[in-house]
Amino acid sequence: MSAHRDKVESHELLPARKERDVEAVDCFRDDDSDDGASSIASVDDGDDDIEQGHAYEAGGGEGAAGGKRSLARGDSPYSWKRSRRFLAGIASAVFFVGLVIVAAVHPVPRDVMRHTWHRLPFTRPPSSKQQDLMNSMPRVERNSSVSLKDFLEARFDPATTNIMWTMATGASPSYVPNARNWDLKRAELGMTDSVVILCLDYDCLDECERTGLRAHAAYLKDENVIPPPSQRLAKRGAERGHVLAYLKFKAMLDMAKTGYYSLFFEGDTFLTADPFDHMLSREDDSWDVQFTVDWGYLLNFGFIYARGSPETVSFYQHAYDQYVAHNLWDQELLSNMVRTLGGREWHGESGNESWWLCDQIGLRLYMLPLHKDRITDSHPDSSGRPTSRVSTGTTPDPSDPLGPHSHLPPDTPEPVMTHLTAVTYRALAFRVCALNFADSRISVQRIANSIPVRPPRALSSLIFNIGTWTDAPKHAEERGWATNVDAFYTSPRPILRASSISAEYHAAAHYARMVHVLAVRMGWALQLPGLVTISGAEPDGQEWTFTRDWTRFFSVDAATNHLDLLEAKFFEHGARYLPAKELTAWTSRHDTVDMSRFTSLDALVEHLESLHVSEAQGRIIELVGYDKPKSTAAQWALDSPSVSEVSTVWREVPMCQDFHKPNLVSCVERLSN
Repeated sequence: MSAHRDKVESHELLPARKERDVEAVDCFRDDDSDDGASSIASVDDGDDDIEQGHAYEAGGGEGAAGGKRSLARGDSPYSWKRSRRFLAGIASAVFFVGLVIVAAVHPVPRDVMRHTWHRLPFTRPPSSKQQDLMNSMPRVERNSSVSLKDFLEARFDPATTNIMWTMATGASPSYVPNARNWDLKRAELGMTDSVVILCLDYDCLDECERTGLRAHAAYLKDENVIPPPSQRLAKRGAERGHVLAYLKFKAMLDMAKTGYYSLFFEGDTFLTADPFDHMLSREDDSWDVQFTVDWGYLLNFGFIYARGSPETVSFYQHAYDQYVAHNLWDQELLSNMVRTLGGREWHGESGNESWWLCDQIGLRLYMLPLHKDRITDSHPDSSGRPTSRVSTGTTPDPSDPLGPHSHLPPDTPEPVMTHLTAVTYRALAFRVCALNFADSRISVQRIANSIPVRPPRALSSLIFNIGTWTDAPKHAEERGWATNVDAFYTSPRPILRASSISAEYHAAAHYARMVHVLAVRMGWALQLPGLVTISGAEPDGQEWTFTRDWTRFFSVDAATNHLDLLEAKFFEHGARYLPAKELTAWTSRHDTVDMSRFTSLDALVEHLESLHVSEAQGRIIELVGYDKPKSTAAQWALDSPSVSEVSTVWREVPMCQDFHKPNLVSCVERLSN
C-alpha cells in the first residue's frame, strides 16, 4: 500500500461512516501512485455529480486535503451486471411486441397461433389425480341443466380428446344399440373412450346406463323449448321431423362452442378402422370442418369432423339461425349456406384434395371425396398423402352382376367407415350401397346385386304377405335413407310396412318362386317381405327354426334379370322422405287380395289383370292369406298357362345354402331344387 495508507491507524477508520467510505474508495487506488492522489478520477468544485450523489468526499490526509474523488456508478461491476439485465429485458420486450404485430398482420402465423394456443405450455396436462377424478364421474348425466361444456370438461381433456357423439332415442325405435356397436368397435381399435350419446328421451338414458355408454340429458325433447315450425315447414306437411332437426342443429352449435374437436356420426355408420388415422389431423391447420361429399347435395350429414374454432362456431350459428327461420333439410341447408357464405372450391396441388373456402366467415371445409359408381384405389402423392384415382389395372367383366364399373381390384383397401343407404326411389333400383370411407376419401362399393337404372315410370308394386298384416319388427340396425333427420331418431308414421313370413322350408321356397313369377308376369315391382322364419327337420327328426332377412334365404339374382326388387322397408323409408301429398296418394291406391279365395295361379292372374292398374299412376297390391287353413296356394303349379311365357329362371329362384349361420354369407353355393 502507499505511504499515506500506512499513516492511517485502524482506530481512526472506525468512528465515522465518512471515513469508512473513503477507505472503500482507497481500495481501488493504484498501488504505484506515490503522491496519494486518486487514480480513479478527480472532480473539481463545479462537478454536478456530487450534487447527484454519484461521488464521495475524500477523506482526510495530506495528499487529499480539500480534494474530492468520485466513483462513477457505471464503473462498478455490480452496476454493469444490472445494466446488462436491463438492456436484455428491453430487447426481449421489443422482440415480443414485434412478433405479436407480425402475427396479427400476417395470415399464416395468425392462424397457427389461433389453432395451436391450447398446445402451448400455458396449462399442464391433467395430473393422475385429476384424471382419476375425470374417470370417476358418472357416465350418464341425468341433470338436463348441466351444460354440454361442463359435462365434457369434467370428463375429458380438450387438448388431446376427440369427442365422438351422436343423438339417439331409446324407445320405438331404439338407436342406442347402433351407438353401442360404434363404441364396441372403438374399444376394439384401441381408441380413446370418448363416445357420448346426447339422449332425446329418458328411455335412451336408461339404456345407456344399462350398457355403460356415456350419455347426457341436455337435449331431451321434453326438457327443451322447441320453437314453432316455420310457415314453409307447415306448408309442406312437416314430414322432416322439426323437433329432432332443431335439437340437432342446437347440439352442433353447442358442441362447437365447447372448443373440443368433435366427430358427429349418424346411427347408420359403422367403423372398421380408426377414422382419425385417415383424415386430416388436428395439427394440420388447413381445415375447420371435414365433411363427406354427398351425391345429391354438396355435403353429407352422416359423418362430420369439426374443430372448435371461431369459424366453426360462426358456421353452425348461421346454420342454427337459418333452420329456425326456414326449417330446411339439414343437407340442403348446409349445402346452400356454403354457397351463400361466399364458398369457392379450391383443389390441392395433387388435384385430388378439395376444400370449400367460405370467405365471409373465414371457414375452410375439407371434403373427403366420393367417387360415384366407380371403385378407386389409393396412391400417395409427392407429399406422402393418399390420393385417389380410378382403377385401370384390370378390365371388369361387362356381365358382372355388380355392374361394369363396380369391379374391385384385388388390392382394394378395407373401408374405414361404412355409411349405409338404400333404395334409389326415382330410378326404381333395388340398391344397397355402402359409402366406404378409406384413406382420406370416400368410395362406393355395391354390396348387393343391382339392376340397370331405367327411366322413371309409374310404380306398381306387389306386397306379398302370408298372414295378417302387422308392423314389421324393430331392428337395432337401420338400413334406410341415410340423410333423413327422421330416419334414425324417431318412430316413422306407419304406412305400408312389409309383414314377416313364417313357413315350412319347402312352402317358403315355393312362395318365393311364385311371387317372382307373378311380379314378372304383371310387369310390376316386387317389395320383398320383412323377416322370414323358416322351419324344418333333420333326417333324424330333430326340428329347427331360423329367422333371417329375406336375402339371407333367397338369392337376389332376380335384380340382375331386370326385376325391380324393393327392399322390405321401401315404403317405410318413403313415408319419412316423401311429402304428405304423395303419401296420401300412395295410401289411396292400395288394394288387398286374399290368395285363399282363388283355386289356381291362373285365377289369381285373371283377377290381378281385372284391376286395370293405370300406367300413369302406380298402385299397391297386397297379397295375403297364403298360409290360411283353406288356402291351396302352396300347391299351385308355377307353369300354368297364364305364366307360361315367363322364363323358367323365375321358377328356379335358388335358396342360399348357409342361411343357418349367424354371419352374412354368399349365395354362390345354393341348395338344389
